[in-house]
Amino acid sequence: DTLDALVATLLASEAASSEREETVTVLSTHVRDATAGLSSVPKPLKFLAPHYASLSDLFATTDGSDEGTKRLADLLSVLAMTREAGDVREALSFKLRGHPADIAVWGGEY
Repeated sequence: DTLDALVATLLASEAASSEREETVTVLSTHVRDATAGLSSVPKPLKFLAPHYASLSDLFATTDGSDEGTKRLADLLSVLAMTREAGDVREALSFKLRGHPADIAVWGGEY
């Protein structure tokens, strides 16, 4: 599955920063495209939910300054909102570390 390969690439310790940035961009596009007509939880969000902890851990190992890390923060913000036991402050915290002004691209539900 495409999403599986993207997550594996993102979590690979040998992945270059540019490769991670591109991978996060593709994952984000999958999520945004799937949430365009949100009537139920889209497949990409269901798939990424179990990876939330490992993606969050990956984010914690970065300095947060490069574009790929900011895009990862944006993606984690959306994932945090969909978690059953999610904390709204987690979503806000990740969003503030990403692109805070870039909210509209995630849709009105966000």
